[in-house]
Amino acid sequence: MNRIAFILVLLTSFVVTGYGQQRPLLTEDVDIIPPGSIRIEAGIDFNGSDTACDVVLYSEFESRAALDGYQEHPAHLEMAKFIADRRSERRIADYEV
Repeated sequence: MNRIAFILVLLTSFVVTGYGQQRPLLTEDVDIIPPGSIRIEAGIDFNGSDTACDVVLYSEFESRAALDGYQEHPAHLEMAKFIADRRSERRIADYEV
């Protein structure tokens, strides 16, 4: 099946080491799936390496408009604020396949 998907990948580390492991809601809150989302999943690092991030968010969207809509979705904005107040580092990539 050929389909175009727009992918968002977010890598985050927290100010307090291991914070992601103490906050399972970071992955449970992904249950809210905005319109146009194909797949959203979050994972908490188990590696523990000093080069690892604490949390990874991987998302697929059916269109660029759906990705843009996700950025403004109330659940996303709430989680983004929660993470922004606690993170020490953030890396993000959006790409098309």
